[in-house]
Amino acid sequence: MRAGWIVTLISALGLPLLASYLVFGDPGFVLVFPPEWGRVTHVPFSLPLSVVAAALVSGTPLLWNFLKRRDRIYRHSLILKRRHFPKWGYVGYCLLIIFWIIAWNRFDALAVVQAYTFTPLWLGFIIVVNAHVHRLSNSAPLYKSPGKFACLFLLSALFWWGFEYLNRFTENWIYVGVEEVSAFHYYFHGSICFSTVLPAVYSVFRWLNCFNGLHRFFYLGPRAPLLNSQPFGLLCLTIGLSGMFGVGANPQLAYAFLWMGPLLIYGGLLVVIGGASGVSSWARGDWRWMAFWGLAGLICGFFWELWNLGSLLKWEYRVSFFNGWHVFEMPLLGYLGYLPFGMFCGLVTQWIFKKRVSIEFSPTD
Repeated sequence: MRAGWIVTLISALGLPLLASYLVFGDPGFVLVFPPEWGRVTHVPFSLPLSVVAAALVSGTPLLWNFLKRRDRIYRHSLILKRRHFPKWGYVGYCLLIIFWIIAWNRFDALAVVQAYTFTPLWLGFIIVVNAHVHRLSNSAPLYKSPGKFACLFLLSALFWWGFEYLNRFTENWIYVGVEEVSAFHYYFHGSICFSTVLPAVYSVFRWLNCFNGLHRFFYLGPRAPLLNSQPFGLLCLTIGLSGMFGVGANPQLAYAFLWMGPLLIYGGLLVVIGGASGVSSWARGDWRWMAFWGLAGLICGFFWELWNLGSLLKWEYRVSFFNGWHVFEMPLLGYLGYLPFGMFCGLVTQWIFKKRVSIEFSPTD
């Protein structure tokens, strides 16, 4: 839905800017490269709120088991034709091992390379995941649709720059070690790094799609018919638009909408016009599309944070209320943001691959 993307883009980029201008005045800080941090004062860590949030998250599996469907049986099986692990997959493993070692060590002879390990490390990850998908199902996008997969790298750079723009308002993460680089170097190197985001998430999505157990588990989820109703779509749209305005007006409280806002806006529009096939399936109890994309974002998020831990150029987090219980540099509850992020990656990727990102009983296309 092209009109939906236009509305989402204008809303997600324009509302925070408008709100910041109305509340704080000149929003010229969004154009400073490298960014200047310190404009936002975050609320300190709150143990009671974190305990409550953790308890709610921990109770989700119990709620799922109580509400899941027991009136039908999953009668489909993936048709998997296992192959030998492809030789090009070992190239990915070599990239992973070599650049992980370089990233986490300070070899004098490789000092120039240590600041640029992010992209080859993630290229290795993408190749490895695609190699395993190819072995399991012969549906690896890197192998089956290399042209579209290459387009995904270009789209990914633009895609993540949008989140970098929103982060100027919230300052949820800051980059360490880039203070002295030029604006051109910051933008150019950043664009190359950001180009790996969507290909990585999509590759993991295709990998998750290869497992019968996951299909069976999420296919039998609880039904929620109201999720496919126009009132629900309007509610999502209203919350999303309000949240994006809040990102600019009150970033200390509304920072989570950096991840949820675009998804709520576009998803709400799809529900209102009746084009949200993923939500329609969810309403019927088939949670696979939502779950697979959310888990793909979460799995990639784990490795982003893992490899960030020992890197020379890295990022650190500044969030209100929940900036504690760190796993690597990320607060534990902050990993929840990767779930809506993964779903939004799915919506964006669908624009390139069309039906290839849908959930199917057979992963082959």
